[in-house]
Amino acid sequence: MTAHPDEARRYGELKLRVAEQYPDHVHRYQEGKQFFVQQLAQKAAEWAARSDR
Repeated sequence: MTAHPDEARRYGELKLRVAEQYPDHVHRYQEGKQFFVQQLAQKAAEWAARSDR
């Protein structure tokens, strides 16, 4: 995440929003982040593949 500070910022903002939305529901909090994390993992794989060239 340090190589992509915009993504880190967006993830931090999402975590705060979801935490406010579901303060007493850990599983819903996790579910609220799930799509973003999956997309970020895909991007990370793409970034890694490009840096291996």
